[in-house]
Amino acid sequence: MTDPHTPSSTVYEVTGAERLGLKILSAIVRVWQFTLRFEANPALEGIFRNNPEGSLLLIWHNRLFGGFAALRKIDMRGLKLHSLVSASRDGAKLSYFMRELGAVPVRGSSSRRGSTAALELLKALKGGNHVSITVDGPRGPCYQAQPGAALLIKQTGVPVHMVGVECESCWVLNSWDRFIIPKPFSRVKVKIDRYAHSFRNEGKEERKAIQQIIQKRLMALTIDQHQKP
Repeated sequence: MTDPHTPSSTVYEVTGAERLGLKILSAIVRVWQFTLRFEANPALEGIFRNNPEGSLLLIWHNRLFGGFAALRKIDMRGLKLHSLVSASRDGAKLSYFMRELGAVPVRGSSSRRGSTAALELLKALKGGNHVSITVDGPRGPCYQAQPGAALLIKQTGVPVHMVGVECESCWVLNSWDRFIIPKPFSRVKVKIDRYAHSFRNEGKEERKAIQQIIQKRLMALTIDQHQKP
């Protein structure tokens, strides 16, 4: 019998009709994203040109649509973007969807398969790849940085880029994160804030300090009339 207090190691996957539906949806989204007009900071492409050792890209969960669309528009120099996705049933759908859009999902969260996922992310970074993390995911609260990204920064010391995404015109879903979907042909502004961490403290105190920095600097990139924290 499984201890209810022990995190599950189960990784859910989509099958059958769900796969077909997500494949069709991803094709629609690729066309949709192609219509968007971007005001992208030149530093976005520079992330992949100037960081051969890999880097972390941190973004709010509700900005994924615009963020991934922006990344698909630039030259990633043959590298794949790895992204942390929950091992839950909902995460299975997002994982398959992201794979269809060209990303490499790494399955795990604090409640399921967390340590294994962290090792996979470390391996990806050591291989010179780039890793994106939704810092308030997978369940929020919205705009509240969780410990995962701070722990990874503390363990690796790789360059970190906060990614802000603002939409000229969008729909806002009635979900926990108030997910933003840019309207076709609308303008999307992408902002980058690079953070180079220098170690000052040990243990939990340092992790909390990094977490506070992430919170402050990502919120500084989040000025949006459609979304209020």
